[in-house]
Amino acid sequence: MSKEIPEEEEYTQYIKESIISNKDFNPLDYWKQNTYRFPILSLLACQYLAIPATSAPIERVFSVSNNIVTKSRNQLLPRTVKQLLLLKYWKLEEFKRSNTLEHE
Repeated sequence: MSKEIPEEEEYTQYIKESIISNKDFNPLDYWKQNTYRFPILSLLACQYLAIPATSAPIERVFSVSNNIVTKSRNQLLPRTVKQLLLLKYWKLEEFKRSNTLEHE
């Protein structure tokens, strides 16, 4: 049974922790293992750590959208473009899964 602690105490308790200097340290694993000790901080950390470190994923989306919205298809509604992008992504994911299953 875990007892609820106020936010300030949770923060103070976390700050008193020793610094981890392991090269193989995975912050997501740390927060997953310590969710019960720091429920609020772990929620914030997971939201913050979920942000991609690069812009590569969004650049891929723009690249694909350039193939969809062409000079001859410049009248597509934003909703239609979004649906086409999602369909392309889902089809690609399905293809990757089926390829993985075939090679196992």
